[in-house]
Amino acid sequence: MGVSVASLTGTIVVAVALVLPIVINVFSEVPFEPADQHVCNRPLPDEPGTGAVNTSYGRTFYRLFGDTSAREMVVLVGGIATPSVYAIDYAKRISKNGFLVLTYDLYGRGYSNVARTANDERLFVSQIVDLLFALKLDGKRVHFVGASMGGVICATFADIYPERVASLTLVAPAGFPSDLPLPVRFAMLPYVGEFILPFFAPAFMERNLDKQSDGQQNCELVEYQKKVLRAEIAACEGYLESILSTFRSFNLFSMEPIYRRVATHSRPVHIIWGDLDSTCPFEQSKTLRSIMPHSEFTVVEGGAHT
Repeated sequence: MGVSVASLTGTIVVAVALVLPIVINVFSEVPFEPADQHVCNRPLPDEPGTGAVNTSYGRTFYRLFGDTSAREMVVLVGGIATPSVYAIDYAKRISKNGFLVLTYDLYGRGYSNVARTANDERLFVSQIVDLLFALKLDGKRVHFVGASMGGVICATFADIYPERVASLTLVAPAGFPSDLPLPVRFAMLPYVGEFILPFFAPAFMERNLDKQSDGQQNCELVEYQKKVLRAEIAACEGYLESILSTFRSFNLFSMEPIYRRVATHSRPVHIIWGDLDSTCPFEQSKTLRSIMPHSEFTVVEGGAHT
């Protein structure tokens, strides 16, 4: 029996939208991995469906959920600082709807190697291309779900390879003008960032997580995120440098032209945004909706960027 792309997209959207409001319970089910396992060049977890392949700029770690023979495939793409451990429960839930689901670590995050090159959007698009080819999954059209910077990566992939993308789900995507905090702007200066990064970045990143939890019911999630952040910093050499390179090289704040081009494509697009998001402010959703007027839109009431 044939199933339309629209109905398949609806299944993905429902899975993601239902998961987001109960994010604390989701993450409480994810086992925390000790710091000594979060090193890019150490042995990988011995878990079903996990592995690593050599891609153009180093090793890429991945997790697969569901039947590899499934006709439809979902790829989950995380944000600037998040390893794929965050996506485990999302992936399990979506795979129960008959999808093959792929999650992976961006270069310099989690178990993937640091890419000693500019961490821009094309680097991360090429990582997906390499990964799908290495896993012999490049023949499948993909339903992309991208959060924050991951939304930009997904949109850029769709812009370059429109025929390979079945649908897009953008969760509070980056790509719009934003006032960067002074410490971040200072760190982006040549040589300055490399010097101050080890001393100031960890505390700044934790304070940013605390800010996201102000007035929210997600403090448990924020504490979990802090644990993962500390593990990444302690065990993955090059993690902070990768984030700095991303801020310097990635087009995080002016992606409207890409979104406009992608909006002309015929594929389904769904936008999900928390109305209390302060990292990618909820007001930006109005801009994206005006660019993509035919997209579906879901507001997560009380949802922050976490």
